[in-house]
Amino acid sequence: MNKKALREDIETIVHFAPRPLLNEKLLPKNLNSWLILNEYDDGEGIVVLDSITNHEGKLPYDSLREFRKLDMLILRAQVALGKEGQFTFEVIADTHDQEMPDEAAEILPERLAHAQAVLGQCTPEQCQGIKAILIREKMSDREMKEFCDVHGIPDGYKFFSNVNTRTSFLEKNGDSHTYQMWIKPGFVPILQKLLLDSQKSLPSSQSS
Repeated sequence: MNKKALREDIETIVHFAPRPLLNEKLLPKNLNSWLILNEYDDGEGIVVLDSITNHEGKLPYDSLREFRKLDMLILRAQVALGKEGQFTFEVIADTHDQEMPDEAAEILPERLAHAQAVLGQCTPEQCQGIKAILIREKMSDREMKEFCDVHGIPDGYKFFSNVNTRTSFLEKNGDSHTYQMWIKPGFVPILQKLLLDSQKSLPSSQSS
């Protein structure tokens, strides 16, 4: 487990895999959203909070297997949630990647259709920028401006607002001078399929 990488994302939201159990039943996906509050005991592990279910607990680093950016925390443990905020976990054997449920890879048909439609409204240069964010995971406003300058994309300093007005693909944090942008987790597997995995890097409306 790369503790340094995870420490950079204190106070961010992650999803657990495997999904926790709530009252011995699988926690619904829309409730599997955990805020990393802080480290505890001088770096022994992390404190996490699900503000939706009102459960808070401690996860030692040796119960964590991998942090997949942007928001998937792979556990070596099965978390169990109970009444009145009860939070427990049981360490389980390591699971190979192909056996681990990857909820981030799930593609909703409606979201796929939306992505295909709105990509058709973007210029080829803007799709290049989206691909760059997808590959790098995060880009600062300065990095995007430099990328746009190199690739002849106009108004690079307005890339986030120009693209998100059309697509709603992006998120960002920070102030207007230092923010970073990234692809919303729900669109990551879809855009990988449409922009990276496919032989056609752009929708058919842009390939001519």
